[in-house]
Amino acid sequence: LNILFVVLFACEAALKIVAYGVRGYLSDVWSKFDFLLVMASIVALPFNGPGASILRTLRLLRLINRFEGMRVCAVTLFFALPWLVNILALMLVVVFMFAVAGVQLFGRMHYDHDVFLAAYPNGLNANLNFSDMYYSFFLLLSLSTYEGWSQMMESCMETPAGCESDGSCGTAAAVPYFLLFMVVSSCILANAI
Repeated sequence: LNILFVVLFACEAALKIVAYGVRGYLSDVWSKFDFLLVMASIVALPFNGPGASILRTLRLLRLINRFEGMRVCAVTLFFALPWLVNILALMLVVVFMFAVAGVQLFGRMHYDHDVFLAAYPNGLNANLNFSDMYYSFFLLLSLSTYEGWSQMMESCMETPAGCESDGSCGTAAAVPYFLLFMVVSSCILANAI
């Protein structure tokens, strides 16, 4: 099926080059894009990895030239990209700041404690915790989707027996921490829409 589409697109490009001439064909931006896709598809024919499947997906972008509504949406998205990059950068800075605070507040908690595992199966675990910046950063990115943040907040307030000796107790500061993060991240993400 892939070979069939490559042959069809190559024949289309060849017919357009014959009809418009090389200079006329390459004067249109969409024709340059089509030609680039055809050449890349021919080069990628012997390969069958993730890069080739991404290249096959890019063929759908050819439809943008065919439909006016899709072209308007693509141009609007293209002009909105600088603002979206700014919003993404702001979100990453906010997540970084909250990750630093999260490591300081909740970094010593034993997320593998029986109390956490029994009471909060969707709370702190080996992949979602505040033990270091890496895990804290990705935990907050996943919480910015609003999925399971209340269970995470409750598990960060848990104080199992004997936690005072090593300082691994949860804290009531989890409530303002998580509420503030959810409000700030939702305001930033609302700007992206």
